[in-house]
Amino acid sequence: MGRNNESTSIDYESLVYEYLYTYYEEEMINYLRKVIHIYDIDVEENIGMFCCLDKTNKNGILEKLAIVVPKPRDMKSSQIFIHEFKHAIDLYPYIGKYIGNRVSVELKTYEKIARLEEQVFKDYLVKYLSNKSIKQ
Repeated sequence: MGRNNESTSIDYESLVYEYLYTYYEEEMINYLRKVIHIYDIDVEENIGMFCCLDKTNKNGILEKLAIVVPKPRDMKSSQIFIHEFKHAIDLYPYIGKYIGNRVSVELKTYEKIARLEEQVFKDYLVKYLSNKSIKQ
């Protein structure tokens, strides 16, 4: 690969994790990385499969989380990754606690917060890429 191609390649996955570790607690991100399922598939064809899943027991106690996301390889897939990860971040403090039907009741609020997080990440990425091009 030529020098120009190397300098313009972006490691979106590393940038996603750099962002998460910058703004959130390391312990939480480390836990969530253990429950994530990353698929290197076309985002547009599989948009409905990406999600954050919560498992509660019969008493309404949140037992665990699972995150299903695309491999971050461009802006769109990275934003979806951040969106679903944000859902898990919001639920993480409730692991081992009663949540009942909290998730379904507050779904609109969680969605709004996750969409805002997508925009914050996009702004972060644009700023990062601008700084990178200035330094080159």
